[in-house]
Amino acid sequence: MAGGILLLIPLCRISLRADRSALLSSVFRMSRDTTVVAAGDSHTETSICPDLLRGVVNISRSAESYFYTYYKLKHFLALNPQVKTVLLGYSPHNLANHDVQFRTDQLNQWKEYFILLDPPARRQVASFRLPYLVAFLQAEYGAPFRLVQNPILMKYLFRKPLNRMDFPFNGDYKPLTGSFVDHDKVDQRVAEHFLAREQYLGTSAFQARYLERIAELCSEKGIRLVLVSTPVTAGYFRGIPRQARADADQVASRVLKRFPTFRFCNLEALPVPTEGFYDPNHVNRIGARIVSERLLALHPDLFPEMRKTPGMDGGS
Repeated sequence: MAGGILLLIPLCRISLRADRSALLSSVFRMSRDTTVVAAGDSHTETSICPDLLRGVVNISRSAESYFYTYYKLKHFLALNPQVKTVLLGYSPHNLANHDVQFRTDQLNQWKEYFILLDPPARRQVASFRLPYLVAFLQAEYGAPFRLVQNPILMKYLFRKPLNRMDFPFNGDYKPLTGSFVDHDKVDQRVAEHFLAREQYLGTSAFQARYLERIAELCSEKGIRLVLVSTPVTAGYFRGIPRQARADADQVASRVLKRFPTFRFCNLEALPVPTEGFYDPNHVNRIGARIVSERLLALHPDLFPEMRKTPGMDGGS
């Protein structure tokens, strides 16, 4: 028993050192010409293509809320002072009041993002559920749970290089192929995002606050924030509750009034052919090219790397 404890203590210390070392690794450090970061959920994940916009890195991840995006950006921007612009996905669904679901169902996200969270953030997601307790003990004390399945610790011990796949929260551009728009199910998709018992869910003050914290973070670092609404099909666009759109407009206006140099690039109704949509509210590779080209056309000053070499490259 005593021998096990004596072995456990140095192992916990090594685990904590491994986590600290991993967060400072080259995985999170971009080249000097990377001056634009695209962040958010699956909408920016699938629509902003770095292959078409030189100097851009996309760290978006499906289903990511502003709460997690804030802490990811906070870490990423601290290690990349060359970044001048953040393109943040913004749509009425980002503010829909799913707070109960956020606090009870996102167990996997707790585990994957926990290494980034500070003590106040950890209290926000605190739970007596086993996944939270395991994540807490690992991050706070280095408890070596599932030792062999911990790639960060194992690579640290054996001096192996880390890669982006070792950090699921990191995110990347996700090119989608094909078009699977089922017009008969558009109303169902809208309801999932905005309704509960056929009533509008309302706006999440929690997510709106973390949007403002992202804006504050960018302002403090002298970084320009651009809110980007990506295209949705006409049917989905019409289905969004008027109050949801009004609430989103109000929140955006509040942010832009407070930070006048920030921008709102609304491409929600951008004409995209049917074959450019993967589903009612996500574009595929074809749509991503249209979105990326329109971003460049509307805001060329955001992409200084594109001015160094004429034209755009990359496949569709």
